[in-house]
Amino acid sequence: MFLENFCWLKDELREMSCHYTRLVNPRYVSAWQARNPDASLPLEKIPERMLDDLIASRYIGSGTMQAYQL
Repeated sequence: MFLENFCWLKDELREMSCHYTRLVNPRYVSAWQARNPDASLPLEKIPERMLDDLIASRYIGSGTMQAYQL
């Protein structure tokens, strides 16, 4: 249960995030650039606004899951 809540901390989510083009294999970067020729590489870490939206959406659907248990 500790880990279920721990992974929703903002700093931990930021640390775990990584865009797939920043992984070890350079083929990922070349494939992304082929599909997006005029764009610069995306950020390595998740943007702050997206991180806030992700945390805000944590409990969406939890009421439905509790209703199933009734």
